[in-house]
Amino acid sequence: MIGDSVNVAARLMGRANPGQILASRSIHQAAGADLRMSEVGTLTVKGRQQPVEVVEIAP
Repeated sequence: MIGDSVNVAARLMGRANPGQILASRSIHQAAGADLRMSEVGTLTVKGRQQPVEVVEIAP
């Protein structure tokens, strides 16, 4: 797989702590409101010109 979504996911995975699930706000919105999440803020991600709005998904 290649593309922007895969790149962002890989970058967020690299920034997450062990056991932490980070996702972009757009992925959270697409997944639906059933996921519990908390705001992380915006992060600058290599390969993107615009910062990414990030949320933490509760396990």
